[in-house]
Amino acid sequence: MSMILHIGAGQASELPQWRKSGATRIVLVEPNPMLAQQLRHKAADDATLTIVEAAVTPSSANTQLYEYNLPEANSLRPATGLKSLFPGLKTTATHSVATLTPTQLLADYGPAQGERAQLVLQTPGEEGAILKELIETGQLNQFQQLHLYANPEPYYQGSIAAKDILQQLAEAGFDITDVNQQDPDWPHWQLTRHPLKDQLLSLQEETAALKQQLQERQQQLETNQQQSKKHQQKAEEAAQQAQAQLKEKTDQLARLHPQFKQQQEEVAALKQQLQERQQQLEASQQQSKKHQQKAEETAEQAQAQLKEKTDQLAQLHTQLKQQQEEVAALKQQLQERQQQLEASQQQSKKHQQKAEEAAQQAQAQLKEKANQLAEAHAQCQQLKEETETLQIQLNQAQKASQQHQQTQSETAKQLKQAQQQQANTQQTLAATESKLKQVEEQRQAEKTAHQELQHKFEETHGWFVGRKQQAEERAEKLKSLQNELAVKAEQAASLEEKLKASEEEREKYINYFANRKKQHEESQAQLTEAQQTLKEKDITIRQLSEQLTTLQQSNERFGQLESKLESLFGEQRSYIQQTTNALGQHVTRSARQQRDEHALTHYLQHGQRPVSTQLPPGYAVALLEHYDATQHDAVVVLGSAHTTELMAQGMFNIRSQAPRLQSSPHESTENEVTLSHADLPQAIVSIEHQNAASEALKQRLHNKGTARAVNTVYAPWVECQANGQTALFYAVEPTLQRLNQWLSENGRVLVIVGEDLPQAGHSREIALALLLQQLPTQRLDMVLEGNQHPQETSLKESWDKLLETRQRPCQWLTLPNAYSLRVEG
Repeated sequence: MSMILHIGAGQASELPQWRKSGATRIVLVEPNPMLAQQLRHKAADDATLTIVEAAVTPSSANTQLYEYNLPEANSLRPATGLKSLFPGLKTTATHSVATLTPTQLLADYGPAQGERAQLVLQTPGEEGAILKELIETGQLNQFQQLHLYANPEPYYQGSIAAKDILQQLAEAGFDITDVNQQDPDWPHWQLTRHPLKDQLLSLQEETAALKQQLQERQQQLETNQQQSKKHQQKAEEAAQQAQAQLKEKTDQLARLHPQFKQQQEEVAALKQQLQERQQQLEASQQQSKKHQQKAEETAEQAQAQLKEKTDQLAQLHTQLKQQQEEVAALKQQLQERQQQLEASQQQSKKHQQKAEEAAQQAQAQLKEKANQLAEAHAQCQQLKEETETLQIQLNQAQKASQQHQQTQSETAKQLKQAQQQQANTQQTLAATESKLKQVEEQRQAEKTAHQELQHKFEETHGWFVGRKQQAEERAEKLKSLQNELAVKAEQAASLEEKLKASEEEREKYINYFANRKKQHEESQAQLTEAQQTLKEKDITIRQLSEQLTTLQQSNERFGQLESKLESLFGEQRSYIQQTTNALGQHVTRSARQQRDEHALTHYLQHGQRPVSTQLPPGYAVALLEHYDATQHDAVVVLGSAHTTELMAQGMFNIRSQAPRLQSSPHESTENEVTLSHADLPQAIVSIEHQNAASEALKQRLHNKGTARAVNTVYAPWVECQANGQTALFYAVEPTLQRLNQWLSENGRVLVIVGEDLPQAGHSREIALALLLQQLPTQRLDMVLEGNQHPQETSLKESWDKLLETRQRPCQWLTLPNAYSLRVEG
């Protein structure tokens, strides 16, 4: 694992093992201030370690840390069942600690994306609540391994039994790989997250998402089908109307077709007649003038008949034009229907097919009608060609008549009249030809319009084909999504089968180990029976051996008794020597104590009891001797009233220039010391954190006549910050600032810190950093009464490091039962 997060690290006994494992980042979370400080000392030169001094709990109300006389039982929750298990359990201290929720802790110190991480939970009573929040938020999935310390029963208020926690972890995908029950009250489980759990969860999420998409697509398809049905009905009605109109127009064309055919037959008959008349005219021209006149009359009749046919063709043209307008109207209606069909085609494939069929039918009908128009146009073209043939024949007849005029000058006038009549006939034919040209141009325009209509129909058909392809592509995409969903479902099923198989295999292993355990127990029972049998046989053999060796031992007994007597004499001599040494040590200690008591009594006042019997005599004498030898400019006492009384009495003895004070301070005031303003820097500043204690000290000093030498200050405990650390200490900054103004830059200050803070569970380590801030240039003699407090085991190392960083020379002094340090200015 590249990252390890240990909540409730304590002494961090596993730290050497984790360092050997190659972890690149280790985060230790500990709410106890003393233990957190010790961890910070361990992490001073290790970049991989991060220390977090806080309690981890989902509840903002759990801000008190209960410290019991059983170290591993410390918890944020009051002990309930634990007191029944350990009747002697007591609360030794409580700490107000900062708290972090599991979510906040992982946000600030949790594993990075893709980082293999391990979580260690050693928070009695709180592990169930922490794991519950991590499981609900999904943040427990960031850890691949989990080490859990939990109680088999709920020993704390609101805690959860270990079996319930393990059930939650099993549901979250964690399998038990190792169990350590050396301590049955705090067993240890090692769990590993199943590697297929994340993949199964992701596949289940993808399956659910695909199912949701499939349901949405099905709903959309149902909605589109409903809309397409409505549009389909409208399109069918429109198609039926268009078909009815087309059928009506087709019937009209069918009715007009026989008339047109009849007219064609009449034109053909007229053509035949004209040919006959032309032959007769040629014959008559060759024969006589009379025949020419008859031919001219016949030509005039033919021209009249052609005029009538031309009028009939104009009428047909008008009818065709009306039909074209009707076709255009039908085209407009069809376009509107096609637009409706386009809207319906966007909704459904079925509607597109039906609309496409309807459009194809309409297109077929229009194509058929166009074919009919093309046939009519071809017939008109044929009439035009026949008319041109007649004109050619008339021109030939004209040439023949002109030749006949040249040959027959006698009939020139008659032929001239005939030519004039023929010219009139030609003009009539020219007019007819121009009308036929107009009809041809109209046919060409109709053909062009028909081609444009055909092109639009082809474009519409292409659009319909494109929409059909899009619908088919969507259907294929939907089908592929369904196939993909089926594949995902199969993968999820296969993973579930694998998981089920692994669980079955695990059960097999469990059964196997249970059977092996049962066999082992049976073998153990058989072995016990065999051992019992062997023991009985050994007893029998021993009895026989004893009977056999009785005679041999009788000879050796005297030698053994002699050796035993010698060993007893040696042990007696050793016991006498040890007793003598112990008695000598006791006598030596008693003598030293009596010597110190006598020295203290003689130092203070001959024939009076010591100022305070609460202080050890050896420490009191050493402190007074240290003060006498150094003659400090000021003395600051924090939290030690007995030391204040001792130093005040000693200061009066030194300043009085008398052997010692009188037996009673009220008997005489001749030798009483009166301090002036100039003596203030040499006075004692006594600081108490309780107002009542401060007032009581003032009263005792007043009763003994030493109140003038002591400036008593009430300074409660507050949170102080110095050298990057925060801890409770006396609010002495204003007092020290005033003292710094009174003292010279090279002044000497004796600072004595009592045992009130460590007895309440707090460390006095911050004292030196505060004094260096407020008295930066003076020489300081630091004395900390009591040097056996567990929260100050690393105080010397911490102060040495601080002074080395600030390059302040220092020297550790020797005072009994105290820390004593001199810091040069």
